[in-house]
Amino acid sequence: MNRNEFPRPKTRSNTLGLALGSIAFVGGSAAVTAAAYAGENQPSGYVALQPANPDLSRPIISSSIDTEGKVITQIQPQVAVINAPQLNIPNSQPEAIQGVQVPKAPVLENQQTVFTSPAIKPPENTAPPPSAPAVPVFRQVEPSLPPKAAVVVQTPKAITPDQRKAPPPPPSLQPYAKAQPVQEAKPIVESYLLPTPPLDGYRQKYTLSCEVASTKIALSYWQDRLQGVDLSEEKLQEVLGINDDPNLGFRGDYKSNPKGLQNYGANAPAIKRLVENYPKQGLFKTEILSNIEQVKAALKQNKPVLLWVTFGLNPSHDQSTNVGNLVPNEHVVVATGFVGDKIRISDPEYSNNVSGMVSESLLAQRMSLFSQPALAISPT
Repeated sequence: MNRNEFPRPKTRSNTLGLALGSIAFVGGSAAVTAAAYAGENQPSGYVALQPANPDLSRPIISSSIDTEGKVITQIQPQVAVINAPQLNIPNSQPEAIQGVQVPKAPVLENQQTVFTSPAIKPPENTAPPPSAPAVPVFRQVEPSLPPKAAVVVQTPKAITPDQRKAPPPPPSLQPYAKAQPVQEAKPIVESYLLPTPPLDGYRQKYTLSCEVASTKIALSYWQDRLQGVDLSEEKLQEVLGINDDPNLGFRGDYKSNPKGLQNYGANAPAIKRLVENYPKQGLFKTEILSNIEQVKAALKQNKPVLLWVTFGLNPSHDQSTNVGNLVPNEHVVVATGFVGDKIRISDPEYSNNVSGMVSESLLAQRMSLFSQPALAISPT
């Protein structure tokens, strides 16, 4: 193909917006392939490219009409066209886009020549040249973006005045509990109680027989040792004997009424001799005590204790006689335990009985009237 076969159309640099259109015929179908624009503000020779026939195996037959109405027809193989937006490319730089082939037009300075060629009809079912290789089409693919997560917006429902409720009141603050005074720890109360004597509650038969009656109560703890033994007041008074000295026997008549110091009673030494010798010697042993502390110590050793006090624990005084000091209203009871400062008493007196828990201080005062105020009894 030379210049004479495809004469260059007449061009004018001062053309006012004349549009040249081209129609491409491929396999009997038509498609607009290019349009050229020229004007005062745009240099001539620019071609606007659009995508060509996607079938690259068939040539493109195009016809154009020049300014004088003559038809110019061209046959050329297809070239690869980038599927891209419309671009303006100067003819002087056809290699600006890789993969796009734009033939250079001959440049004739100071000439205005119009070449004409006979009209050529597009052939039907034109087969592609065997030597034309298939050129791949390069297409710009927009990156696919992941779908955006759906955002659900829930509009709160309107609350009617009837549905409005007052907020719950804050919890009431309870006042702090008043501090309680710290109670001092109570001291441990020492206590020791013997079993209740079998004859607890026994009452003396005679007005002045409190000594032998209390001895009988104390000996009842060991009834197994005294099986068949006569422990009557009369028998015990008989063994005790009668003596003006109350330390040696009973002073006076235990069956009569008190008459001053004449009918008096018996002291601890005389009862000690009775217990250690009746019903036989060596069956029991005794110990004379002098104060309330020794009494409590004997109770801890499971020893009942005979106490010399006054009748009904009433006040009294001692009197000096030829046989020693004697105490009017002398009386004998049995101590069988203690709790703290209380002494448990078993009293055989039938009229003015003081059985129960008695203050140890009161007992100590009444015992202080006697030189030998207590006698502890235990088995051997």
